[in-house]
Amino acid sequence: MFFIINKETLSGNYFYLYNDLIGKSARIEWPAFTDGYYTENIEPAVLIERIEKELKNTKLPQDRRTELQKLLNSLDAEGNNVVIYAKLKQ
Repeated sequence: MFFIINKETLSGNYFYLYNDLIGKSARIEWPAFTDGYYTENIEPAVLIERIEKELKNTKLPQDRRTELQKLLNSLDAEGNNVVIYAKLKQ
């Protein structure tokens, strides 16, 4: 859980950040934010585990299932860390 503060009103709130491609189980732990984008550095074995968990979802749309399977096939559990750079959305 993160805490964000509005600099103008000085009000704040807690929030969680999720990668919507990988699913609600893929809560992002330590992202870096810059100009509406976030960056996350993740071990490939952890990413593989998250993708496999999401692929078990029987209600997953076929296009998303195909995209996740393609990503899973491109990963090597013993490879270098994966850096995710993605646009934030509400």
